[in-house]
Amino acid sequence: MTTTSSSQILVTDYLKSYKATHCNDGGSALDLNKPLVAQGFDSLDTIELVMAMEDDFKIEISDEIAKTWETPANIVLDVALLLKGVPAQ
Repeated sequence: MTTTSSSQILVTDYLKSYKATHCNDGGSALDLNKPLVAQGFDSLDTIELVMAMEDDFKIEISDEIAKTWETPANIVLDVALLLKGVPAQ
């Protein structure tokens, strides 16, 4: 059984809010396992998302990590680790 940490919930809620206000996809719900591009995130949206999360969460997200993100689930896992002070993989 997989448990969800408070950091993962925080990041998931952040992504839902970000998607609702920044992605032009007709307002569909965030699907954690669906590719970002299929949910209205283009490359500029992803760059802006990284910058926004860095500012709001006071973390640093490396370009190498951000480039590996294919789904919101990838973002949730990596950012939740960074919020706990653990380097993302």
